Amino acid sequence: MKTLPNEIEQLLLAWDKYFHTWWAVHYTLGITGTISAISVASQPKFLLGIPYLFDGFAWISAVCIALMTFLMPSRRAKAYVNAWRILNDACNRYKMDENYQISELLNAVKKGEEIIAPSDPS
Repeated sequence: MKTLPNEIEQLLLAWDKYFHTWWAVHYTLGITGTISAISVASQPKFLLGIPYLFDGFAWISAVCIALMTFLMPSRRAKAYVNAWRILNDACNRYKMDENYQISELLNAVKKGEEIIAPSDPS
């Protein structure tokens, strides 16, 4: 069985980490924004006595929605996981198939980068 180049292993780990990070950002902003918006809309009676609470919830909700709009965390997470899947498959093939060449592994890296690039606004 062939061993992967260290750079490829590190890239595989990084893409997995970026996927989980962006997915966590997506859910954190979404849940926080939703709970804040529901609190403002429903204004539960037990919270009415706290000054400026609903103003704070409104701002939190607005900031979360703005961040989700501009950062697009779910789009980035999906790009990283799709790139990871392609590279992971190529890595498995490279390790197990003696006929699978390093050039094919490098092509998988290139394809993964092409998937990630449109999700990155920079």
